[in-house]
Amino acid sequence: MLNKVALMGKVEKDPVLRMTLDNEVFCFLTLKVAGEDEEVFDVTVWKEMAEYAVTSCKKGSVVAVRGQVAKRTIERNGQSLTEEIYLSIDRVTLVDSSFT
Repeated sequence: MLNKVALMGKVEKDPVLRMTLDNEVFCFLTLKVAGEDEEVFDVTVWKEMAEYAVTSCKKGSVVAVRGQVAKRTIERNGQSLTEEIYLSIDRVTLVDSSFT
């Protein structure tokens, strides 16, 4: 089985470092990816790569990301509300903006 995702696009807004209840750092990156139709993807970047993304990427940066499709359960007040599919990113590479 193969579960890998690779995207390259422009960062739509500055990423902000956040922390889970288990003290894991992460950030969200919103990427606009060119293709037949422009698509926008919200991806979740974890640990050291999140710290790198926050310090190196800003709105308009061109980045390549690599990771996998994952599933998480959204809970409120200890009750499972819904499951959501998301893109879990473990590698972020800043690309020269002249590439696009």
